[in-house]
Amino acid sequence: QTEQLVQRAATAKSSGARRGPKEKDADTRALETDLSDLLGLRVAIAAKGREGSVTLYYKSLDQLDGLLQRLSGQAAGE
Repeated sequence: QTEQLVQRAATAKSSGARRGPKEKDADTRALETDLSDLLGLRVAIAAKGREGSVTLYYKSLDQLDGLLQRLSGQAAGE
């Protein structure tokens, strides 16, 4: 009995480990690229049904400050 439980657990782990993250469709990848080019930052879009999230990655506080200025409509140096 114990051996069967261990074998089932090992099988479940190995089959679950094969599943990777769902690949993004071409439209989502294109939107990520367009936003990234527009903002000058790495962008990740995660969709779940009709909802989702957009994540912006910055490498420095200057990049973050530039993003905040653009979003608020201020020109750099104002």
